Amino acid sequence: MKQEQIIKCGGQKIKVFNCDPEKNTQCDKEFCMHNINAIDGLCNHTTNPDFALEIGQKAQKKAYTPGRKN
Repeated sequence: MKQEQIIKCGGQKIKVFNCDPEKNTQCDKEFCMHNINAIDGLCNHTTNPDFALEIGQKAQKKAYTPGRKN
């Protein structure tokens, strides 16, 4: 099972998942909480369940290059 939450944004409810930055190849990780090189560690979510952490799984902090999709 995936780690999921419902957030409210602009009056809409959106299902988001706790992101696994190792799986998320569409993100440049510029604002990723798990990126020690991030401009600002604000983001920890994805809307794509293919990039989600499984229940009990944790993402590791490491250096990603902001602006480049890893």
